[in-house]
Amino acid sequence: MSGEGNPGCESAYRDALTLLARKPLTEVEVRDRLVARGHTGESVRVALARLSDAGYVDDLRLALHFICTRSCRLGHGPRRLIEQLRARGLHADQAWRAWSQAVDQGEVDPIEMLRAEIRRRLGSDGRIVDRRQYGRVYNALLRAGYEPDRIEVALRALPGADEVEDEFA
Repeated sequence: MSGEGNPGCESAYRDALTLLARKPLTEVEVRDRLVARGHTGESVRVALARLSDAGYVDDLRLALHFICTRSCRLGHGPRRLIEQLRARGLHADQAWRAWSQAVDQGEVDPIEMLRAEIRRRLGSDGRIVDRRQYGRVYNALLRAGYEPDRIEVALRALPGADEVEDEFA
């Protein structure tokens, strides 16, 4: 690979390893941080190629881990997770591919995630008591990144939801 013997390329590679030792980063994050440290475009390109070949920078693997941990630990839904990955430099198709892979592998169960968030927000009785509570839970789930139609289906299946629906009519 051209540039591997170049001291600038070695310096960029070492700096990248230092960055990655602290926290997993996307390719874009590594690139941006190396450029901010004053490395040239060529040295950054060579360092990223070496990192990728060694498996140290793998955006799909990072996205898959990110989705699995954040969805379980923080209760974030798919839209919010994808937005967060895009903010870290992944393309939407990469992020959605990681989401699909997590679901296909059984690492993430979107329906159970939504149910768990509803239980967490409603408390022990898991009952919708009024229109205001329904709206609060619905909006909180929207902010968490769940799809509106899935939220409605899940909330309407809860005890007390039919009385709230009568209020909307």
